[in-house]
Amino acid sequence: MWGFQDRDFVLRRALAHAVNDELRNNTLYQRWKHNREAENEQQFGLQLEAHQWDQEWQMVRQQTSAPTQAGQNIESLDEFHVFILANILRRPVVMYAAPKLRSHQTDGTLQKINFHGVYLPLLWAPDSCKKTPLPLAYHNGHFSALVVVESAQQYQDGQLLLPLSDYFSQQLPVRFTLPVEDPNTLLMDYL
Repeated sequence: MWGFQDRDFVLRRALAHAVNDELRNNTLYQRWKHNREAENEQQFGLQLEAHQWDQEWQMVRQQTSAPTQAGQNIESLDEFHVFILANILRRPVVMYAAPKLRSHQTDGTLQKINFHGVYLPLLWAPDSCKKTPLPLAYHNGHFSALVVVESAQQYQDGQLLLPLSDYFSQQLPVRFTLPVEDPNTLLMDYL
């Protein structure tokens, strides 16, 4: 996005501030919880109790903390943090990722990866957001910006086109929507 690595953790600190902001916390929590409830039910058939949701939410909040001293470990971020980032930037994020982390030795699945999708800045009105998405890739535990070499021949009518589907031609999911929101309408409004 800026052309250099964020060694001062500016975005990480903004992420921590956003997730700990009590004014927005209820809205963020509702979207996070709705998404996690659906995933838990679909994948595992389980439901959490209130105190378990509180513990999970505290973990989401703690993961955003930036290191305070050199050499300190950094917590891994998950897809909800990408959603918050889209809202911080007021810009859609299109994330491309393989659906599974595979073992190079056995070619078996080590872990399901749930990062792929379109993350819209749904906490903001579409007209107050930038319409050009930030394309990112997630691979082997790392986020990478997808950048292009500018050449007039690569663009059609001056615009770079990004696929909103995966390798199997399945539409990328619009992440962290609520049941009352239509993903296709949201895509048209924010992109």
